[in-house]
Amino acid sequence: MRVAVASGLALLFIVAGCSDDEALDDEGQETGETEGYGPARGELEITGIEVSQSVVQPIYVDGTVVDPTTYGVPLVPNRHMWVRALWDPPLEWTPRPLIARLHVEYPDGSEQVIPDRETQKGSSPIVVGKSTADDLLSGFYWRLAAEDVVPGMRYSVTVVEPEPAFDIPKTTGKTRWPRDKNTALPVSGDPAALNLYIVGVHYDVPGCSTDTSVLPEAEIEAIRSGFEVWSGIETNSVTIDTSLSVDIGTQTDVLSLLGVVGPIRAEYADIPDAFFLILLDDCSVVPDGILGVAPVNSDPPVLGEASMRYGAGLWNPNDIRESVNTAVHEVGHAQGALHAPCGGAAGPDPLYPHPNATLGARGLDPLTAQFYAPEAYTDFMSYCRPYWISDYRFTKSYNVQRMLTAWAGADMPGPSVALPDGYTGSVLTGIVQAGGESQWWVNANPMPPVAKLGGELRVSVRTGAGEIELATDTRLLPDVPEGRLVQVPLVDGVAFEDVVGIDVQAVHGGLTLEVDAGEIRDARALEFNVRG
Repeated sequence: MRVAVASGLALLFIVAGCSDDEALDDEGQETGETEGYGPARGELEITGIEVSQSVVQPIYVDGTVVDPTTYGVPLVPNRHMWVRALWDPPLEWTPRPLIARLHVEYPDGSEQVIPDRETQKGSSPIVVGKSTADDLLSGFYWRLAAEDVVPGMRYSVTVVEPEPAFDIPKTTGKTRWPRDKNTALPVSGDPAALNLYIVGVHYDVPGCSTDTSVLPEAEIEAIRSGFEVWSGIETNSVTIDTSLSVDIGTQTDVLSLLGVVGPIRAEYADIPDAFFLILLDDCSVVPDGILGVAPVNSDPPVLGEASMRYGAGLWNPNDIRESVNTAVHEVGHAQGALHAPCGGAAGPDPLYPHPNATLGARGLDPLTAQFYAPEAYTDFMSYCRPYWISDYRFTKSYNVQRMLTAWAGADMPGPSVALPDGYTGSVLTGIVQAGGESQWWVNANPMPPVAKLGGELRVSVRTGAGEIELATDTRLLPDVPEGRLVQVPLVDGVAFEDVVGIDVQAVHGGLTLEVDAGEIRDARALEFNVRG
């Protein structure tokens, strides 16, 4: 048995086969189970128990255990968890301090009995009035350590008198919630982590010289915390690699950076779970314009699309919070997320279940315990503010990350990836905007995307031997109005050296482009730095 004792309070001593009532003799003396004076008197009722790992999930409501199949979010293993027990005293009630105990039983038979957090701090909460949804102090609460949130755990809550209260009648109702015995807490068995590679930029142009490859540790930790609270992943599972960087000595923008980070990501196509995010400090006083961009990946993820998990963002040291928001938002696209529909964001998710990108459930910060009202905050994948994470997005994030984590740990093999017939090892990639603006590059890719003929953008390659239409893979670029990223694996023996130009035609909208080979940047030998 594991016994949790906090702040020097010897509250927890378990005697097998002894109920709370049996723990006291007729004079109310403590006889073993707890330092207290028996179950709370006066018909106190616990009307709700809820947990949160960023999004609040009720697990017991008005006498009924909530069916786990109706949960709005998964319960992620090895992630900090707030637990709240909401009280509702009767009309005839004597306000006074009470101690609540969270009983946590583990699959190996061990048990923790944890006093509520205010009692741990040295002052038990005074029970008066009904608990409110957005006030942590108006109920009993606990914060479970990440390592104590595991599959197969069970729980219950009891409340005891810390001082004699024999003038108050004993309760005739429940003294343990939800049931007399511990109740299952359906924590998922699938681990989920997030693997992030930050590609720094040594940027040196007239009037601006910056370097995002050497961000201060405080800024790295801000990135780590941002991903942790807004992703369905385990606590302390965000790994950040800062060993990669590029030197850029000409004026650039965040959209053009896709043509830098994309080829670098393709060099590491054998890392199935990693997201590559290139960050540029362009010396802006405040964040402005397009702050970030990333192609939308498949959801659920596809093993063969590892080289598509990338994005670009501006990093402004004058506004770390906005810069972190941008980073998490762009990786959200790389996880397969469209925009939450609010603020005129392009490419809104038609399946988003809540109006105006609202959250759908209360948010509760796993680090600070701040509440976020579901109607006042919007999902971070929208263009409205202020931000938090919705139940919809948290669930999507967990389902993506648990699959990527399984692939990275070789817990599941994933589908085999077959190269297209006649693949020459290079992929032609273009960013195409609605007005006809485009930029193109070619890079090596050992794991090209699965392309098909007759896609949204049709691409024909002109060579000395004639013109041939090749299969394409087209992705949304939601942060660029009507923007698309199109990939064209060079197949059928077509080498880039043979290409004299390409013709692009949109299936809808009438857009046509003619691009000469000289306008296509050769990124197959892109130079980048790897710090040991």
